[in-house]
Amino acid sequence: RDGSSRFGPANRFGNFGSIGAAWIFTKEAWLKNFNALSFGKLRASWAQVGNASSVGSYSTLISYLADRTHINSNGQVVPLGRLNSPNNLPNADLIPYTSAETEFGIDVRFLNNRVGIDFTYYSQRTTNDILNAGISNASGFSSTTVNLGQIRNKGIEFLLSVTPYKSRNLTWYM
Repeated sequence: RDGSSRFGPANRFGNFGSIGAAWIFTKEAWLKNFNALSFGKLRASWAQVGNASSVGSYSTLISYLADRTHINSNGQVVPLGRLNSPNNLPNADLIPYTSAETEFGIDVRFLNNRVGIDFTYYSQRTTNDILNAGISNASGFSSTTVNLGQIRNKGIEFLLSVTPYKSRNLTWYM
């Protein structure tokens, strides 16, 4: 559970979870005599996070500044107020955007850990991204902040590592 005071009272908290599992299959008895394979692991994970970084403090509220002054007809200095963000209509219904990622991978090492392969597939989906949207100037504002965006990232990562030389005093990794 996570929370942020940057959102309205009804949307300050959210539940974000994660789970992961791995199996080191080289510890299994049926692979003990396969000496070329030094290490092997299958892994999978899923995680979800919320993010409030694109929303400024108090930006979901109408706020005023008293940073200007005026001298009235009696010669007194009077503070003048103005909107803190005069062009953007605050949106108290904003929620944090959510990113969920699923990942599957395999790590294997061969020849007494001299050669390694790490392969990963990932898929990330971001929902309710926070964007500025133009609105009619008749409202007195030119934009408002809304949850509209959606992004999907997918890909693979491949890492090949090699240790061509290893001695007591020097190890060369590539």
